[in-house]
Amino acid sequence: MVVSLLPPPRQWSRYQIESSLTQRMIQLQHQQHSQTRLRWGLMDAIGPGICRVCIETLSRQHRQPLLMYQLSDDLESVMRELVFRTDEQGELQAVLNLNQLQREWALRGHDLRRKYSRLPQAHVLFGAFETGLRTGVSLLKGYQHRCPHGLVQAGIWGHYSTQTGVVVSRVIPDFFNQLALPLVVERWLEQDGQDWVLRGRGSLDTDRFDGDSFRRQMRQAVNMYNLDVEMAVSYEEEYRLSGVSKRLLGGRQWLRAEACDVYEHESEHRLVLSEEL
Repeated sequence: MVVSLLPPPRQWSRYQIESSLTQRMIQLQHQQHSQTRLRWGLMDAIGPGICRVCIETLSRQHRQPLLMYQLSDDLESVMRELVFRTDEQGELQAVLNLNQLQREWALRGHDLRRKYSRLPQAHVLFGAFETGLRTGVSLLKGYQHRCPHGLVQAGIWGHYSTQTGVVVSRVIPDFFNQLALPLVVERWLEQDGQDWVLRGRGSLDTDRFDGDSFRRQMRQAVNMYNLDVEMAVSYEEEYRLSGVSKRLLGGRQWLRAEACDVYEHESEHRLVLSEEL
């Protein structure tokens, strides 16, 4: 049986996303936990298989009240409402409301720069942020396949067979510094009562991963120029959709990447539907 997972236009939902991240480089470890509330809407179709979606950040809370997180949240508040163009799978392709974001930054940018003037490296973040607002390219990369936006808009639209799986490619931009992480993911569809559950399991796409660049960066980071490491990746995903409306009801993404005993990254994001609008 072939099942279409294509939500109808003008469907709006509120979601809550719990995120956790642990990263380790040698003995230096960083942990981050956050909760994000989003309003998501499929606005309309603007071409064959091409849609406009709106993702509005309602709130974000961090377990650790660090000043850098506060700066990040203030920058995110400038982009509280984002309108994206998607392809037929629901992959984010472009930011459509750049002019609106630029006007908001013109109103608030000076005050934010003054607020964080004593924070080291803040000027670097502001510069990168302004570059993203001008072109939209780096801004888009910050949301593609990255939570929370990359979970609520995960590129899962399409037609699926309940008898056979499908293999897709996912690329997480700027995963390790500016190095992208390409994945090969096998997805399969299962029925659970009146809902459909799309599951996926993935690994590193070694043909597209720049292993030489990764090793160079690792050697510089740990100051061990004879270090020879390989990246190993495990990935799991799960999305629950209504069998009637095709509305996304829940989701989970889990990723673990490691390189010997030198580098570890583990992240998990869980989404639940909090309200249908």
